[in-house]
Amino acid sequence: MGTDIMFIDTQEGYDNLTEKFREILQLLNLQEMEHFDWFLKADDDTYVIMENMRFLLKGLNPETPAYLGKCRLLPGITSHNGKR
Repeated sequence: MGTDIMFIDTQEGYDNLTEKFREILQLLNLQEMEHFDWFLKADDDTYVIMENMRFLLKGLNPETPAYLGKCRLLPGITSHNGKR
């Protein structure tokens, strides 16, 4: 992309975080996916130990989609493993 800043046309605020992140993923998918194996989404108060992240990712195939982390499902939505 050639820049460190991405402009996402969504409203600011906690209630719009899902929409904003979805827009970012779509933009990355269109422009950057072929250049990287993994993407990390973290907030400004997140601390990442990169050696641990490398160890965790080492056992995964970058060609297979993966979600690592905590996921909160909305009421009535079922995850891919059938749990609510």
